Amino acid sequence: MEEGLFIVDTNFTIIYLNKKALAISKKAHGISYKVGDPIIYSLPQNRHQKLTTLFKKVLEGQTITYEIEVGKKIGNSTWLKCHNQPLKNSSKEVVGFTVLVKDISIQKHAEAVQLKQKELKRQHAESSSVFEAFMQNSPLVGWVTDDKGIMRYMNALYLETYGFTKADFGRSIFDIFPNQLAVDYYMNNLEVIKKNEAIEIIEKGIMADGKEQILKIYKFPLSINGATLVAGWAVDITEQTELQEQFSRSVERYEYANQATSDAIYDWDTTTDIITKNSNFETIFGYQETTACISKRMQRIHPDDRERVKESYFASLADPSTEKWNINYRFLCADGKYKYVIDKAVIKREHHTAVRVIGALQDITVLKEMEQRIIDHEKSRKREVVRSIIEAQEKERRKLSVELHDNVNQMLSSCKLMLEVALDDAANAPMLTEKSYQCIQAVMSEIRKISHDLNPSALQDVGLTEAIAEMIEKINLTKKLNIAFHFTTGVQSFVIKEEDRIAIYRIIQEATNNVMKHARAKNASISLNIMKSKLLLVVKDDGVGYNPELITKGIGLKNIQNRADYFQGQVAIISAVNEGCELRVELNLKYASAN
Repeated sequence: MEEGLFIVDTNFTIIYLNKKALAISKKAHGISYKVGDPIIYSLPQNRHQKLTTLFKKVLEGQTITYEIEVGKKIGNSTWLKCHNQPLKNSSKEVVGFTVLVKDISIQKHAEAVQLKQKELKRQHAESSSVFEAFMQNSPLVGWVTDDKGIMRYMNALYLETYGFTKADFGRSIFDIFPNQLAVDYYMNNLEVIKKNEAIEIIEKGIMADGKEQILKIYKFPLSINGATLVAGWAVDITEQTELQEQFSRSVERYEYANQATSDAIYDWDTTTDIITKNSNFETIFGYQETTACISKRMQRIHPDDRERVKESYFASLADPSTEKWNINYRFLCADGKYKYVIDKAVIKREHHTAVRVIGALQDITVLKEMEQRIIDHEKSRKREVVRSIIEAQEKERRKLSVELHDNVNQMLSSCKLMLEVALDDAANAPMLTEKSYQCIQAVMSEIRKISHDLNPSALQDVGLTEAIAEMIEKINLTKKLNIAFHFTTGVQSFVIKEEDRIAIYRIIQEATNNVMKHARAKNASISLNIMKSKLLLVVKDDGVGYNPELITKGIGLKNIQNRADYFQGQVAIISAVNEGCELRVELNLKYASAN
């Protein structure tokens, strides 16, 4: 039999065992069983309780099969498959049981090896996937070669940069690189293998487009399955090297420029925060100190410019692509006055970190003062032009108003009288005459309205606010729009000229016309606030609103802007779709009256 056979009575005493059972028990437990031995008590103590329970179940008539690993303590792990079956007499009474024991160690060990191999394959596949993902997403070119110079791996950036494909995997570096480059490459590999440690070198490379580049290369050994490979990363430092060379040349130019220029030159070491200054700082700004720090530099910048300059300084330093800055600001002199300066600087970096800033402050105070005088002159000239345009418009409107009132209205009145006489004529005339009469009346009313709009005489008769109120009252009577008017004023120490009152009236007139034409509003409000020389006008409506950034200004708004410019004022529109509109106009009345 291939299996070991034990026959055991109800007292768990062995009454028979074959040679295979004896051999298996020696191998698994180191026990030499013989007939008459108890099958349980010769086994390890920790198994007694479980086996007793199991054998009792077999004596109750159950057949039980199980597998167990034994023999670990004696250095040999043995797997046994045990089959326990009750033994009955002719009366069907259980008088003992049999134990068939089979050594399945080879099978179990083979299964364990297969599981281990499967796990190793899984780990290898997972490691390969992680390695591939890491290499393909690396911002640096990466590669692996063996000790003979065979290219075993190149990541995606390497392939793209140097024009290779995956078909080049397995080729010698002497076949894919120029001869001298391949020799240098191979010699560096031998150094890594010999020292069994990483090295850092500077080499030249040739890109796929033929351009040369300077590379900082890190090579290090890899040991895989007993074979030594050489892996590497490369960083393109071409631009950095060129910048360093340019900077070195600029140092020499700096020495000459420092002697020849009238600018205040400084050298800021950002690692120590020490700013070294040339003698022109004392000449221009009056400071005798030769060194300072960035905090003191910031304290001397005008408060209104400080945050802007600080933000620009440190944003430039933090951005590796920024090589220089050019900033205008006001700088405090030793006598307490401010001068306008242009701050021009070049940034030196090491490993993309700013370590030094060399710059110059140029005094442009006189230039700034001239620019401001030119700006003021242009503003004054523009206001004169606007004033002339406004006066010409008002003159033309008055002329048109007189023509409409004295000529057209008289002719229409004559027509009215003739039609009144015609009412007594033939039977067919009354209906036509009546319609003509009503039409003429409407024309006359409209002409009076136009005449009033073109020449608001109420401004002369009752004043600005009363004229505005009268205009609003007429609009409210139409039932098309309901306008509320609010007027507040401080101490009346400022007299508004008649032509300026007309300009303010026209702004309000343009604003209300825009609301009636475009807003589709039911309600609106006009708020007029005059405090000394300042006038604030706010026109709000509950209409459909619009996006001011998407819609260009019409003629009405341009007229309002032109009139506001005349007063050196400001116009702001606050609106959104379906949220109404708010027009805010701020005027400086003193500029208008000064003319």
